[in-house]
Amino acid sequence: MMTIKDLRDILIHFTDRKYDDYEVILWDYNHQQDCDWGGGYSLSHPDKRLVFPITVNDVNEETITDRIKKVMDDLKNK
Repeated sequence: MMTIKDLRDILIHFTDRKYDDYEVILWDYNHQQDCDWGGGYSLSHPDKRLVFPITVNDVNEETITDRIKKVMDDLKNK
């Protein structure tokens, strides 16, 4: 979980105008790919949640851990 304070602590390093054109990538670790952000967000005050909806494309529904295990098993069996 990331809080607004966590996000502020990260973004404090990027307040200079030279960072204005930097891209923010939401990364799907399991599939080793970036996620598509629709550009929107929602705020729920009762739940104290700020939500950025993203789309994660399936990669054969296999996580990075599954893929690494498969490679390791293949190497072991050779």
